Formats: sequence, C-alpha cells, structure tokens
Amino acid sequence: MTTNFTTTVQPPDRTTMFIQPSHLHQPPKRIRHSVRFLRYLPLPAVICSVLFGLSSCDPPTQTNFDVDVRTPVQVQAVRLGDIENIVPSTGRLQPRESATVTAQVLGRLYYERDENGERFYEGHQVKRGDVLARISGAEAELSLNLPAKKQEFEIAQREYNRQVKLYEDGNITERDFEQTRQTFTNAETAYRRALLDEQNMVVFAPMDGVILKLARDQDNILLADETLISSGQLIAQIADLSSLEANIGLVSTQRKKIEIGDPVRIRPSAAYDEETYDGILERILPLVDEQSHTYPVVVVVPNDDLLLQPRSFVEVEIIIEQRLQVPYVSHDSVKKNRNNHDVVFVVEGQRVVERRVRLGLQDDEHIEILEGVELGERVVFGGVEHLWGGQTVNVVREL
Repeated sequence: MTTNFTTTVQPPDRTTMFIQPSHLHQPPKRIRHSVRFLRYLPLPAVICSVLFGLSSCDPPTQTNFDVDVRTPVQVQAVRLGDIENIVPSTGRLQPRESATVTAQVLGRLYYERDENGERFYEGHQVKRGDVLARISGAEAELSLNLPAKKQEFEIAQREYNRQVKLYEDGNITERDFEQTRQTFTNAETAYRRALLDEQNMVVFAPMDGVILKLARDQDNILLADETLISSGQLIAQIADLSSLEANIGLVSTQRKKIEIGDPVRIRPSAAYDEETYDGILERILPLVDEQSHTYPVVVVVPNDDLLLQPRSFVEVEIIIEQRLQVPYVSHDSVKKNRNNHDVVFVVEGQRVVERRVRLGLQDDEHIEILEGVELGERVVFGGVEHLWGGQTVNVVREL
C-alpha cells in the first residue's frame, strides 16, 4: 500500500506552500543537464573536466610549524692537566735489608727493656749495638762449661810448651810432638768457643731498623721471660724499613719500554684514599722467571715516615713518558674527518665548528692538544661521529 505525505514549509512572508514528497530529492535541472552532457563526452575530456573543477576549488588552509631539530650534545672545557704514558704492574713490598738473630746457646731467654722500662715489642725501633735479650740460667752455664774448658786449655798449653823444647833437643819423636800439638789446638778451640758463647749470651741488634718479629711458640704466642730456648731458635728479626722495594714481573713488550732510573708511582691497593708514593726503577734482572715467564724488575720507594708496610700488596706504575700541565680533551672528543684529519667540534653559539687539531701524548682517558683549540673553549664529547661543522646543537650537559 502506498502512502502519500504532504510537507508544509513556512516561507518568511508566512505564505503557505505545499511541496510533494516526490520532488524533495530531485536534483536541479542544471545539474541533470550537465550529467547528461558528460555522458556523451569521451573519457579523456571527462577526466580533464574533473581535474579542472578540482583545481578551481579553494585549498584548505594549512598551519605552518617551526620544528626544533637541534642535536643534543655534551660539552667540556679544554683544561690543563698531566698526561702520562705508563706501564702498570703489581707487586708486594719487602725490606731491602733484614737480619735474623738466633740463639747461639741453650738457656733461659730474657728480653731487654726500653728506656721506659717496657719489654721490647714488634715494631720497636732499635739501633745497631742495642741489647735485645740475654740468655742465662743454669742450663746456659752447664752448656758453656767455661771453667773446665779454661783449665783444659791451660794444661794443654803448658804441656805443649814443654814438648816444644824436648822436640827441638831431639828427645821426643815427631809423632809424639804432633799429638801434643793437636791436643793443645783442640783445647784452645774449645776454650775460645766457650768464650764466644759467653759473649753470645747477650744478644745485640746487628743493624739499625725495626723489630719485625720476636720469638713465638707453635701457637704464635710471644715467649715469656725465662722461657727455655735452644741453640738456633729465633730471637728477633730486624729490618730497615726506611726504604722498601717491590719485585714485579713484566712481559717482553713492557720490558722494551722501560729503563733503569724511570720514575715510579706506588699506590697501596688496600688504601681507601688516593695517596701515592714516588719511587724509582732500580734494577732489571737479565734472566726470565721460569714460572711466570716475565722479566723481574725491582723498584724502590723511600719510606722515611714508615707509612708503607712490608708484605703489603701495591699497584706500581712505571712512568715512561710524561707531560705536565698541558691542554687536553677526552678521547671521545676527537674523530677523523673525511680527509683523515683529527678534528674536534667547538660550540660557538648554537652551532658547532669543526676544528682540525694536532695531538700529542695520550693516556687511557685524555689526549694532549698541541694546537687547534684554546683553553676554556667548549668541546663536544661523546657521539661526535654523527656531527658535522655548522650543525645546530643543544647543550644538555656541561662538565
């Protein structure tokens, strides 16, 4: 079933008009005639007409934007500093000279006291000739047996003197005289040995230095006074700590770079600060170590303040070349340009300028600049491979 609707439109002059629904969606006659006209045109003409119509339309309005394309960079100023070429190694410090004092007789040990009445201790400084300890007691006297040996010597001496006259007069044979002479010699040796042992009952310091070790038992406890010790037992170990040495090993390539007299920097590995000590390379041993296959090298460091300790592990730097207070930049500030020249990028305003530079000595972090930049100029570091001269940059970090 078909239903017809009537639509009423109210014009401005309030005159009522009636429009049939079938005429609401019909295109104007001019458009219908144009469509009919296009039906009879060839295809190229139709395309041209469409393009002409599109070109005659007003283009949409577009907004213009300014895009910031500056490259973020990090910069640091050209500074003065020391540049060094070093040969690193490690080793242990040890005294250059030491002496071990042992007991020469059996007896009771008594350690000497210092000027304050205190017993000598490990770490105590002594002078050559200072009395360290004494050995005494009945055991020592019996071991020496000095009176008996003295008497035997005197008897043998008188008999020998008597036999000399008889032998010269021809009253005794040469064999008898030789036996008498041998008896006298043995008695004299025993007596002289007893006298020496008596002297050794007083133990002296053989050198200036520091007491490193005193007599201890099997549990590493210091021996008390009146402890019985035997001949050959340790009484004290003394060393001169005013100068220490470190034995290090270098491979062949490192050995070729160093010379006797090169300055050395020593840093205790266990130290929490950055304190270093200056030394010197004293000796290069000619034979290669059979176990490590390295060249033994001896470096010496003064230790007048006794701040360095024997047996401590140290880092050693042999300085083979050095530049003091020269301009430098970091390694990652330098690159090769297209002409294979060393260049850096200096920030001027908001742009970088490529500068050709001449390089000098370099270490693990820095390179000496001989010419090309001035002190205080800001140089880009890190990521310079992607920069070029005249490029606009944005400094995001400055050291």
